[in-house]
Amino acid sequence: IRGAYTGAHRARQGFIRKAHRGTLFLDEVADMPPTMQVALLRVLEERRVVPVGSVRAQDVDVRVLCATNRGMREEVSSGRFREDLYHRLNVVSIRLPALRERGGDVVLLAEHLLAKIDPPRQLHADSYAVLTRHGWPGYVRELSNVLRAAALLADGPEITPEALRGLLKRHQRPATRAPAAVWGPRTEALLGTLGTRWMSSSDLARRLDVSPRTVNRDLARLLQRGLVEQHGEARARVYRRASRS
Repeated sequence: IRGAYTGAHRARQGFIRKAHRGTLFLDEVADMPPTMQVALLRVLEERRVVPVGSVRAQDVDVRVLCATNRGMREEVSSGRFREDLYHRLNVVSIRLPALRERGGDVVLLAEHLLAKIDPPRQLHADSYAVLTRHGWPGYVRELSNVLRAAALLADGPEITPEALRGLLKRHQRPATRAPAAVWGPRTEALLGTLGTRWMSSSDLARRLDVSPRTVNRDLARLLQRGLVEQHGEARARVYRRASRS
């Protein structure tokens, strides 16, 4: 509400209130910090929210859709996600198969994506086998980027299998870990701690018995090399903001 904190010059509705009698989509829900899990559980149970700076609760009627790329049962078993919130959210569960499990769809998706790329290109007849054999760890985004690069680099109207093989080789995922001799024991300990459960940068500093400034500097190095995203893109965004502060 207006005046709740410095800079709150006008009242603004939160996302849950805006979704009243509608749908709220929570992406990467497995990366939700514990404090937010508690708050969301309370909203779902009581169907009320209290705006920041107010003491008056407001009723909300919201349908919640969630998405995650993790196994939620494993997240619950490891203690990273509250079991009561998991059961509250898991009313209807839909598993979307990975692209590598839908070989026939790769061809259809490739033709659809190529139709939107300029300059116009077509796949050589032998290129389809290259696309269907690839595992596509980057999902549709990787497929789109590879096709876009192939279309830009192609010498003629067709994208050859040789060109695709070269691009896919360059798009291979780098190793997720560097040798301990490269990182050093402190950064190795930080990498191991990141894989246990969600912790803020200050929590990480206390766990590793170092200063928050040191943790933020190490996190910035890991973020540059894409080693934090493997624990969730939402978590990486939080750490990226902390390393800049």
